[in-house]
Amino acid sequence: MLYGGKGTCELEIPQGRRGRILEISIGWSLLIPAALYLLRGYTSLRTMIALGYARKCTLVHSFLYILPELILFCLWCMLELHLTVVYLLAFLCDAFRWCLRRNEWSKGTFMVSLTQPLYIAFHMILIGLVSLAVKIPMGLILHKPGWRIVTISTAVAISILADIVILYRPKLQEVLRVQALSEEKRPFMVFLWLCNVFLLLDSLLCIAGIPWSLLPLLLIGAAALKEFFIIRCLFHLYSIIVEHRSEIRNRELSQKLARQERRTEELKNRSDRDTLTGLFSRQYLMEQMELLLEKKQQFSLAYIDLDGLKRINDSQGHAAGDSYLVQFSQYILGRLREKDIFARVGGDEFVIVLSGCSEADAKEKLEKMRSEVAEGKFEHIPAFSFGIAEVDLNTQERAYQLLERADKGMYQDKESRRH
Repeated sequence: MLYGGKGTCELEIPQGRRGRILEISIGWSLLIPAALYLLRGYTSLRTMIALGYARKCTLVHSFLYILPELILFCLWCMLELHLTVVYLLAFLCDAFRWCLRRNEWSKGTFMVSLTQPLYIAFHMILIGLVSLAVKIPMGLILHKPGWRIVTISTAVAISILADIVILYRPKLQEVLRVQALSEEKRPFMVFLWLCNVFLLLDSLLCIAGIPWSLLPLLLIGAAALKEFFIIRCLFHLYSIIVEHRSEIRNRELSQKLARQERRTEELKNRSDRDTLTGLFSRQYLMEQMELLLEKKQQFSLAYIDLDGLKRINDSQGHAAGDSYLVQFSQYILGRLREKDIFARVGGDEFVIVLSGCSEADAKEKLEKMRSEVAEGKFEHIPAFSFGIAEVDLNTQERAYQLLERADKGMYQDKESRRH
């Protein structure tokens, strides 16, 4: 028989020996789920694009993606199809939309496994609520086309609302994107598949026609619990993944800071060191001298000028001159204490800070170095002039003034060695 309100017609279908073969219901009320499914096709397509799926957002594409599911549930509203079979076919229709491209199969399968149990559970909750409200067994409810249209229309409307919520909630989008792409989703996928299986088994209770009045309440509770645990697990796993990502970011940040500190230290060392000889730089020397002056510590300053560098550079090249500088630096460095400061302050000019050393002692040390230098094994025997500037505890001089005083002493020594 063909059912419908105004604007509908009735059609008698011949009955065989087994009674009624098929009951078809066609009426204006079918426009409600059809229109809702068309709207859901658009909102669902927008949601898929927001979640990173490559889709074209046009009305034609939204219609094509939802068309299989629209036809399925419109047929279910018209014909008394088996509910469990309808749910299985709905799963395939949903898989068509989410897993359309090969490179989207992994995350698409996750989304189908997630959305289908939520959709089925809510639909069965609606069937149970209608059964409790009108006090009619669920199996008889599903025999009536009007109630099938009411339940499926409400479920589709809620799905549309869920799509809208996801579109305007970036956090929800992030939750779904992270879960769909996460390597830790496998146990959750197993749980979702079990929920799908149990919901399909529960759907058999909807059409069983069991006259137990508490059966709808049992079905509602079971479906609601599954929805609750799915959503709860989804956000719990998301929080775990976010925490894990935060730990990774913190670890990466710590490593980055450590690299920056090492780079800063290297740059500082570069600025503190002479690139050729490895001795301290003029800047470092001045800083350390100022610290010693602030602490009122006694020290002597030896200003050294190396002889013969220009002659070697002109006759044998700068490589030979550089070798001369390095050999001289290593020779003097090997005769200093660990607390002494040896710096290169110019091309062939060096300064030694001798902590706790008087002018007489400093002069004796430098004279000894100069006399012993001829005994060393050098490609070019170094010769140098030096000047000493002693710092007493009550000095008011600054570092640059001490350098000037020691420099003058060096020139006096150079002049005296020429005669």
